[in-house]
Formats: sequence, C-alpha cells, structure tokens
Amino acid sequence: QGFALGLLNSLVAVPLVSKGMLEPLLELQGKDEDRQDNLLKELIIMQMLMDSEAAGNVSVSSLRSVFPVLVGAPHDKGHAGYPYTGNLFAQGSPAIVKHLS
Repeated sequence: QGFALGLLNSLVAVPLVSKGMLEPLLELQGKDEDRQDNLLKELIIMQMLMDSEAAGNVSVSSLRSVFPVLVGAPHDKGHAGYPYTGNLFAQGSPAIVKHLS
C-alpha cells in the first residue's frame, strides 16, 4: 500500500530497471501459483495511472511521467568503470535482452 500511495502523490516515477529486477519477472507464467512481485505491482500501477490520464479520465493521481532508467551491474572497485554501472544490454541474460528488444 505504501508504494501505491507514494505513486499517487508523485509527479514523476523513475523506476530503476536492472537484470536483478527483470529476471524474476521472466519466471512468471500468469498463474495463480506465481509468487507475488511488488516491483511488477508498481509497474502496473504506474501504467494504469498513465493510461487513465491519457484516456482523459478524471485524474486520481499527481503522476504525470514515468522515466525508466536501465542500469547494468555495478562495476567492482579497481575496474575502470567504477563507481558506475555497466550496460544492461551487454550484461543481461539473452532472455532479458530478447524481452526488451
């Protein structure tokens, strides 16, 4: 409930999309036995709020934009790219890259 209320009262949502966030979603099959995923719930709520606004419905939310940020795994200390993250498309599993493309 807390994250839903936070989204309702936010102007902009900036979900960080990473391999660790996406891999559990690939396991979901749309069945009652699937485990609940709070990140997926947040994404669905964001989409519903944006679709409602786009359809011209009376807005129940302040949310006006969603800007997902794709991030790769963090580089280790000593790596030339430290303290930044890598490229999700280069580091992600082939299944994730297939689903994103």
